[in-house]
Amino acid sequence: MSKKDILVAFANRNKSKFEGKTPTEVHNIVRNHLGFKQVFDLWSAEDIVIFVFLLTTPVNDLNIAYDVISINLYGYQMIQLTEKDPNVDCDTCEGDGYYPCDECGGRGKESCLECDDGDIECDVCDGDGRDEEGEECDNCEGRGYDRCQECDGRGYTDCTYCEEGDVNCNNCDGTGEVTKDGSVKYEGIQVLSYNPDVKNMIDDDFVKISEKLYLETPSKFYNLLLRDLEVVSEDFDDYEIDDTLLIQVVEHGALDLRKTGNYQIYCDEFNTF
Repeated sequence: MSKKDILVAFANRNKSKFEGKTPTEVHNIVRNHLGFKQVFDLWSAEDIVIFVFLLTTPVNDLNIAYDVISINLYGYQMIQLTEKDPNVDCDTCEGDGYYPCDECGGRGKESCLECDDGDIECDVCDGDGRDEEGEECDNCEGRGYDRCQECDGRGYTDCTYCEEGDVNCNNCDGTGEVTKDGSVKYEGIQVLSYNPDVKNMIDDDFVKISEKLYLETPSKFYNLLLRDLEVVSEDFDDYEIDDTLLIQVVEHGALDLRKTGNYQIYCDEFNTF
């Protein structure tokens, strides 16, 4: 049997179980379903995508549906701009608001300079443990050392440059965030589809689209949502907040679909701007 025959036959056997569901919903179900694991191990990522679309297509003849889907499959990204000059994680402290103290190496303590592991030589018997008459030194009780008063016998002192090993980041004033001027924050989606309408809307770079198209895209029966996006970029500063854009279309020949261990599909050719 050809690959097409296998996918169509398997889809025909299972199609009724997913009636009324979108490709995104079906993909989220089957990728975690033990019953599909054996065949998914053998199938490519594109095979799995086509199979998901076969389970949700309204076309009754799945042989015809297979040809339409496999020929027209492509990917695209849509975004909606949400904030100009957004706050982003501080590069200096990686968003923590603090970083390890250089003086103490992040330990929060420094070796005591007055003693050795908390002990200091007895200044009465000079560390001998005996007095001039050879008797046990009363001051150190014969030990030859006293407890260091500087560090209270701990052998270390608290670092005077930090608090428990951490120093507030001066770049973000300890907040963990800085304003990224000239940038725009956007939310978006990466989608696989075989619907020609969206593919024909963009020739190069970005095109402004209706908010309705953006909001309804993931629910249509010919779209499979791969990933939600939340990105800060400098490429869309000329647009207005709440503008919705189609920013990339990846033709079938350029699609490089991969699958993770649980059959989450992703595409190497998608860019985030």
